[in-house]
Formats: sequence, structure tokens, C-alpha cells
Amino acid sequence: MKKILVTGASGFVGESLRSVPKGLELIGWHYSNANTFFVGKTWPCNLLDGREVERKLATIRPDFILHLGALSSPNTCELKPDLSYALNVEASDCLAKLACSLDIPLIFASTDLVFDGENAFYDETAPTNPLMVYGRHKAVAERLVLNRSSLNTVVRLPLMYGLPMLNDNFLKSWIAAWGKGECIKAFTDEYRTAAFVEDVWSGLFLIIEKELNGVWHLGGNERMSRYDFALKAASVLGYSGALVRPVQQEAVKMAAARPRDVSMNNQKMRSVGYVPRGLEEALQRIRQGL
Repeated sequence: MKKILVTGASGFVGESLRSVPKGLELIGWHYSNANTFFVGKTWPCNLLDGREVERKLATIRPDFILHLGALSSPNTCELKPDLSYALNVEASDCLAKLACSLDIPLIFASTDLVFDGENAFYDETAPTNPLMVYGRHKAVAERLVLNRSSLNTVVRLPLMYGLPMLNDNFLKSWIAAWGKGECIKAFTDEYRTAAFVEDVWSGLFLIIEKELNGVWHLGGNERMSRYDFALKAASVLGYSGALVRPVQQEAVKMAAARPRDVSMNNQKMRSVGYVPRGLEEALQRIRQGL
């Protein structure tokens, strides 16, 4: 039985896990809110407190660490860069250092926003050039984590969608607006290779099963603008496309700059068995849960 420690267990990805492959035991760390939807036991742990992290890591002694814990809102990171650096860089490096001292492989969840959006499709060898604080801090943390141990892995996650129970996300807010007959705005000039969060978990479990290291991209198969994504979501989930209004990024003032197209090439992951669902199939699954 392999024991997997998951940081950030109370976040969107953590609460979206529905089942665990045989032979794995998951233990989650959360900061302030215990996630009753996480499929394993959870412990409180402040990732900013190195001594607490060291003590609890030594107690659990996992076989792998899946580090999802982060300050992941680009706008919040832009407005609070010191907090972003402390949590996204310093805490990640501290955890990687402690993991290395115990010979525990660490899987670090990074982002497609380490790219500048000018040269999609990005593969794992593409140089990073982030436009925002969040992306810059994730890029720094990637290098630190990989330099700590050859056992470590960086997984770049795309825009992810699903229907969380506790957390908010863009799709949940869209559905709430559509349910009230309200319009949402969606960018016509921002492109991503979005992935269903359940498929992202299948990719993470593949990495654990095969003990892969280095850099891997867990994007979906379809490059799509936010606007086209919203139109498809409205159609499949039973709402009118008239409730989706096209806008360009420049029309919406945001603290963090957004890259135009950070679509990722997932061929490397697909070569080891990663099979992300298409948008329509995934949305049909989401509709069943509404």
C-alpha cells in the first residue's frame, strides 16, 4: 500500500477526487477548512510553518507527496506578491527540501501560466516566460523543486473544470448565473487546452503509478477560447447560447495580465496512457451530477 500525502486537499482539485486506485492510501493536508469531500484522512497543516511541516511529514512518512497547495488566484498573487512568494515559492522549496532529506519523491503542481502565450502549443521543453506574478513564482518553484532531487516531478496543469461542492470556479459561477437567466462574459481571445478535473486526477495517478519524474503536461486535447468553451457548456448543460456574451481581454480590467494562448501539447502524457475526455463528454458527465 503506497501512502500519498496531498497538500491543498481542501482546494478544487482535492475535493474533486471521487475514487482512489487500489493500492493507494491518500492523506490530505489542509490549512483552515477541512474538506469533508476529500477521499482520505485530512490533517491541518500550515505550509508556511516549516517546523510544523517537518514534524508532520516525519510522522506520516508518505511514499509520495503530491503538492497541490498554493495561492492560485492570479489576481490575488498580483495584489499580494509577498504572500504569493511565501506560499508558492518558499513553502514549496521547504517541502521539497524536507522530502529530499527523507528520500520522498515530490510531485509539484505548476500551471500553463508559466508561458507567455505567444508560441502555443507548448511542450515540456518550451522555455517559460510568464507575464504575471503567479506564473513567475510557479516558474521559480519549478526550478527549485527539480533541483532538489532527481526523483521530483513538475506537472503543469491547464485550466481545469468541474463542479465543486465547496469551492468556487468559473464553470460553477457560469451555471449559477445561467440558472437565474443572467448573461456571462467570456473571452474570445484567450485560448487554453482545458481539462476535466477528474481526468487530471487520472493523469496524476499515472505519474505516481509509473514513478515518472521531470516535467509533464496534463492539458486536454482541445484548444478552445473561453467564449467557445462557454457556448459549448451552455448548450450541453441546457442553457441558451444567448446568455454568453463575447468580450476581449482588454475590455475587462484585471490585476494580473493574461497570456493570449497557453495551449499545451499533451503528447508526452498520452504516450504513457493519459486519455483526457473531450469537452462534450465531460460536460455530459457534469450534467448528470447537476
